[in-house]
Amino acid sequence: MLNKRIAGLVMVLLVSTAFMLTGEEAEQKARPQQRLRENLQLRQEMRKIEREAIENDAELQAISQELKSLHQKLREKLDAKLEGNTEYQELKEQEEAMRAEWKKRRAEGGQEQGSFKKPRERQKQRD
Repeated sequence: MLNKRIAGLVMVLLVSTAFMLTGEEAEQKARPQQRLRENLQLRQEMRKIEREAIENDAELQAISQELKSLHQKLREKLDAKLEGNTEYQELKEQEEAMRAEWKKRRAEGGQEQGSFKKPRERQKQRD
């Protein structure tokens, strides 16, 4: 009788330990996502401060304008060079379709910009 009680107690402990370990794994998976969100939020705040610094400094404004101009020139030359590359053009079309879908969702009041939901939550929201 005592052996049955001990065996039952051991089984309960094993099962509860298994559930605790499963819970810890879920927490560990959530941590990288939380850190990514925090990192993105920090980056947005830093970018805001950088924009304000550029707006308040004439030299930085000139450099920024020059960078924009050079980047636009690069894009134009790169687009001209890759115009005949079918793989690149297909990928570009896919990206444009994805962007259009994201804009449509935001316009419909769905997922807000900067909102990071898990794929399952997004799927539930669509249904």
